[in-house]
Amino acid sequence: MAIEAGNLAFIMAKEIAAAAGCRVYVLNPSRLAVIYQSMKKTDKEDSLKLAHILEDFREERLPEVAVPSDEEMGRRKLLAGYRREQQSRTRAINRLHGLFLAQGVTTIKKKDLATAPHRQEAVRQLEGFEREEAGHLLQCLELYEARIAALDKRIDGEAAEDEQMRRLQTVPGVGPKVSFAFAAHVAAERFENAAQVSNYLGLVPRVYMSGDTVRYGKITKGERVCPRPAGAGGVGVSEGKAGGEPEVTVRVYDEGKRDEQEEVNSGHSAEAGGTAVHPDEGRGGL
Repeated sequence: MAIEAGNLAFIMAKEIAAAAGCRVYVLNPSRLAVIYQSMKKTDKEDSLKLAHILEDFREERLPEVAVPSDEEMGRRKLLAGYRREQQSRTRAINRLHGLFLAQGVTTIKKKDLATAPHRQEAVRQLEGFEREEAGHLLQCLELYEARIAALDKRIDGEAAEDEQMRRLQTVPGVGPKVSFAFAAHVAAERFENAAQVSNYLGLVPRVYMSGDTVRYGKITKGERVCPRPAGAGGVGVSEGKAGGEPEVTVRVYDEGKRDEQEEVNSGHSAEAGGTAVHPDEGRGGL
């Protein structure tokens, strides 16, 4: 059976596999051109196309998405919640800064609203409705920051207890959050070496070869790469030593300090779609 990746795909795949006892392939819809380029887009048509894909392609050629374990799903939800709270806090600070501009106060910058004591002091300059609105935003920011602190503590605690995360943190520049994100989105045991992990994450350069000419382009930014964790920075690729493989360096900039550190990001995101059962039950464990 095949199903397109999406928000409910992993839950459905586990339930179907447990109930029917068959192999369920979760496929990457962004690599199923026969579906997204179709002029007729219905669940019935998509299911039929998925069935044909299972018939026509060998198992190793299917654009399969690995179904995460319950533990990995829990970690991904935790990271998603942490990111949402960080974004909500940023939006609230931006709104609060806008109230100062609305009253012509240009001496208050966003960095002056980063901490609760500074915000309380700055709000005294506001009057009327803006003062009332600022009070509401201060309450929201207090809740956001309390939630962020709780999630931060939980992430750091689990990163300190997990053996794989502790091993990842021995890499220069990799801290609790990066190691937590890596463990949540990359099942390292599925790969034989580091080169396969780099290719999975899209941190390898495109290779252009013609005759004796070999040229490396920009990184592939693999289709499975997830939204990077808070604080992540840019990616750089260098050609390395003569005759050797190109070196890939990922850098993260610490908030406030802008110090360069090495970091790894990963993941996958897609939309849900139809399902299909392969007619040949003897193929691929179906």
